[in-house]
Amino acid sequence: MPVSAMVINLRKETDMKRRDFLYSSGSCIAWPLLAGGCALPVTNMRNAVDTPEKRKRYLHDMLKTLCTDSGPRWAGTPAYDRGIGIIKREMERSLPQAAFDCFIFTRWDLSGETELRVGPVRIEAYASKGSPETQAAGITGPLSVVEKGVLYQINDSVSSAKTGWLTVSKFGRAVPVLYGQEKMEGLPAAGVGMQDVTVLDRACADKTPVTLRFKRTITEQAHTCSVAGTMPGREKAEVLFMAHADTNYNTVGAHDNTASLITMLMLAHTLSGTQPRYTFTFLATSAEEVGSYGAQHYVRARKEQGTLGNIKLFVNFDSLTYGPDLQLQTLDASFQDLLIRISSDLAIQGTPKAIVQAPDIDGEPFAREGVRGININSRGYTWTLPLWHRPEDTAEKIPSELVENNFLVFSEFIRRIQQENV
Repeated sequence: MPVSAMVINLRKETDMKRRDFLYSSGSCIAWPLLAGGCALPVTNMRNAVDTPEKRKRYLHDMLKTLCTDSGPRWAGTPAYDRGIGIIKREMERSLPQAAFDCFIFTRWDLSGETELRVGPVRIEAYASKGSPETQAAGITGPLSVVEKGVLYQINDSVSSAKTGWLTVSKFGRAVPVLYGQEKMEGLPAAGVGMQDVTVLDRACADKTPVTLRFKRTITEQAHTCSVAGTMPGREKAEVLFMAHADTNYNTVGAHDNTASLITMLMLAHTLSGTQPRYTFTFLATSAEEVGSYGAQHYVRARKEQGTLGNIKLFVNFDSLTYGPDLQLQTLDASFQDLLIRISSDLAIQGTPKAIVQAPDIDGEPFAREGVRGININSRGYTWTLPLWHRPEDTAEKIPSELVENNFLVFSEFIRRIQQENV
């Protein structure tokens, strides 16, 4: 396995590690997921989220717990483990079945800071997730433009051979992006900010030497878990809501994706003590930020059990608080039409937009297997997107009114899909 790879090992966790005991907290761990599930004592949590004021308090408390008090929840780290344990306990408060879906993967970690200098001037940079490290002294040489404002190439001072890459953030300051193994040709890569494009362009023109230096560590047998909670319905047909629970290594990820995850938990609480028509499952995935490993593993587990076909549809929440305009990504117009109607009927702020594309990221493994579904993102505020994958993406930056709007829209969605046979 190349040292730069972050490759999922789709192998069942059959041995009980110390971390699994920490996870269990006295409750059950089931493998395979939903294979009989586990009957857990639940309380009626509907009254905890039955008013806007209570939902705002719940949002505040959960953001504090999962973001402010936790730090970055990079998949496979102790902070992630604590966070996913908290999420499972929240599911157990409302849902009679809850279980981890654990797997082993190769974890990449940045060791120390990423150092990037243009001449003597240091500029902000983050090593790309999964990138090979530089040599101890770094790589130094002239810069050239591959695509202006998007991608730059570091070259060897003597041979002019490519030695590294710099990618420019789509939305603002420097962020760590996922390493593209083929595109980057096995060479070290780092992300820089839009504000430094003029510095890079000038360095290209003036042949100013650039130095990139960072170290990384590889953990070959890293353990991590997604978690799913289920409310059985009168029918076997299943509706799956999901939101990724991990963050990038440099951020607590309030917008991406903690607030949306909390919205999903509030929706789960609305089903507490009920028996809906359909079975509802709420899945918090691990390792989305490094290649949707958790979603891939969950799909494989359900396929092996022969229960993947029970899933009638999936709804993937990813960053629903960048603005009031929900982005509805699917090839299935019926989902888009229903959500647009709901937003209009409830007079919800914002203009939902139909994105006619197959679901990607965590939705892609489901769509590839023929499961109908939709990815939900958002746009509309100019100040939120620059927070994407940044340390500044913190709890106090979440517009609580957007969380409330999303809760109302998808609560109504849950009600209508059981009536309209979407």
